[in-house]
Amino acid sequence: MKCPVCSNELSEPLPFQCPHCGADLTLNINIRKLCRDVKRNYRVWLTTVVILFVVAFLIFKLQPPCPPMVENRDSISVLQGKIAALNDSLSLYKTRLSEYAAKNAVNASEYIIQPGDNLWLIAQKLLGDGNLYPKIVSDNNIAEPSLVKVGQKIIVKK
Repeated sequence: MKCPVCSNELSEPLPFQCPHCGADLTLNINIRKLCRDVKRNYRVWLTTVVILFVVAFLIFKLQPPCPPMVENRDSISVLQGKIAALNDSLSLYKTRLSEYAAKNAVNASEYIIQPGDNLWLIAQKLLGDGNLYPKIVSDNNIAEPSLVKVGQKIIVKK
């Protein structure tokens, strides 16, 4: 390096004062150290970025490929077929349920318990035999047959 004041060549390690003109070289020494540090840090950062780029490239390169769209279309068509089959089954069950409800509605009637009624009298009146009152109890899930209330609705199946 040359002295910035007298332009004479300086020997390494650099002195803090020029031996030729006596100029203070402390600032030049500090700037030189700073430049070396910046270059070293630049190399470290550049090396880190390159390594991260290579790692990211390898991660994306080693991932399994996405399945082709044709397979997705096939699975969608299969699922659409299953949905159609389920809809057909559902409509069949709805038809059977409505037939069952219509069949049972004809054979059943709703009765509202009046004052003085009991299940034996209701069975006698609607079924023709008072001894059939246990059928009314089971059809209506009545826990205690003797505690039916006036105004209570029950279903009597014939």
